[in-house]
Amino acid sequence: MRGNKEITLDLHYEKSALMDELCDLNDFDGIVRLCEELETYTHPSALIRLHLFYNAGSGYSHVAARRDNEFNSQTSGLALLNFRKAMVEVKTFAKESFSSIPSNAVMEAYYDLRNRLFTNMANELDYQGRRLEALSYYDPPIES
Repeated sequence: MRGNKEITLDLHYEKSALMDELCDLNDFDGIVRLCEELETYTHPSALIRLHLFYNAGSGYSHVAARRDNEFNSQTSGLALLNFRKAMVEVKTFAKESFSSIPSNAVMEAYYDLRNRLFTNMANELDYQGRRLEALSYYDPPIES
């Protein structure tokens, strides 16, 4: 995400709500456009970057499961790519939390988002027929 523009928190919240709305409407073209737009943003906070990648991955996953449901769908691949980028931010957030301890509210938001990420990653892998790989991603949310 180098060279990307920094997203404000207000715009981030707006884009997150828009993704939910587009998914509710099954506006597949709108979802893909929003995913492409989200990929142009960054933020100093690993938690917000995690959420950006999670939103893009979830949007692509929604489209892959409902419109582009052929084997080796490009949107399914983009979903996994964004979920994997979000996984990097999970590790980054964890490392950063050692030097500056986040509040309980931030940690609750982190664990909620992390669990949703792992579940969506597992679901996408399962959707691709990669069930054995998917199983390991279901464990963290179940254990927490």
